Amino acid sequence: VFEYRQIFVYDVFCFFFFQAEDGIRDFCLSRGLGDVYKRQVVSTQSTWVIIVKAQQNMFLSLFKQNCAQISKMLFTSSFRALHSTERALHGLSPKDLQSKEYINNILNKTNIPKKTKRSLRGLFHGKQPKSGLRTCFSEKKSIRRWKPNIFDKEFFSDVLQMPISLETSSSALRCIRKYGGFDNYILMTEPSKLDSIYGEYLRKLMLQKLNDPSFQIPAELPKQRPFKLSNKEKAQRIYPYRPPIWHPPALRHTDLWRLRCKRPSEMNRHEYAQFQEIESMAKNLQDVQTSHPLLKQEREDNKRDEELLEADRIKVLQRLERVKNKKYLKKVKEMNLEAQKTGYPIDKK
Repeated sequence: VFEYRQIFVYDVFCFFFFQAEDGIRDFCLSRGLGDVYKRQVVSTQSTWVIIVKAQQNMFLSLFKQNCAQISKMLFTSSFRALHSTERALHGLSPKDLQSKEYINNILNKTNIPKKTKRSLRGLFHGKQPKSGLRTCFSEKKSIRRWKPNIFDKEFFSDVLQMPISLETSSSALRCIRKYGGFDNYILMTEPSKLDSIYGEYLRKLMLQKLNDPSFQIPAELPKQRPFKLSNKEKAQRIYPYRPPIWHPPALRHTDLWRLRCKRPSEMNRHEYAQFQEIESMAKNLQDVQTSHPLLKQEREDNKRDEELLEADRIKVLQRLERVKNKKYLKKVKEMNLEAQKTGYPIDKK
């Protein structure tokens, strides 16, 4: 009797998974796979605990720094849509705009990534220093920087009615020319292109002044880079150069007050109106009253000039008295010497 047995052969594949040590960045070296597994976090619950604790610490630090309002604003879509330079001045009241110290504090403490503090204080129109590689003839590479072309410029704002000195780039100057003036550039440029906290501050001031004409602009704006002048430029501002005027020899040593007077074509609107009024008064002297505003103003100006010159007049009189006394004493001494030589008695009176 033959027995047939069926034999079944099965292929068994075993897979082993090992965690690599690539993710470990500890100072001490690991002691094999056992050490790797010991460091693994098994439950996901502990990871959530770590995340929650980190969030709690973050919000606690914000509250300690008196930034509760900022933590609320971070979750609003309107705040997230603002540009980084706009966020620095978001939610400022008119009183905050007037306080010089508060704005200086914002300018000094705000740090925006990939933006220099110098560009946030000036008008660079988005220009930032760049870095790259310089290659020489042997194809060796060294690091170099490209800096923006910056100038110290002074602009006059018609809205704020004051001069503003700023560091500006050549591209910003070109755009100011294109927009048709400094105020137009500040008001109409997009925040992403303006790219300046100080520019945004000026924009807020201008908008506040346009909306509310009674708004008082501070006499001194926050700290900005001073506008430096050379000694020659300072002297030209204090003592402006007046070109010499040629006069014929007959007129050189005479009174030239008529030549210094302005002609009607050279006068402005107010001066010309006063000139016409004085002419009409000169034609009708009998009808002119002493209480006329022009005469009253001239009297006040004369009084003011007299008060200013009074101190100088007193000094001149005192000096004259001193000179007279010196001359008198000199004569007395001469008379005494003559009397001593001749032997005549001197009258002490």
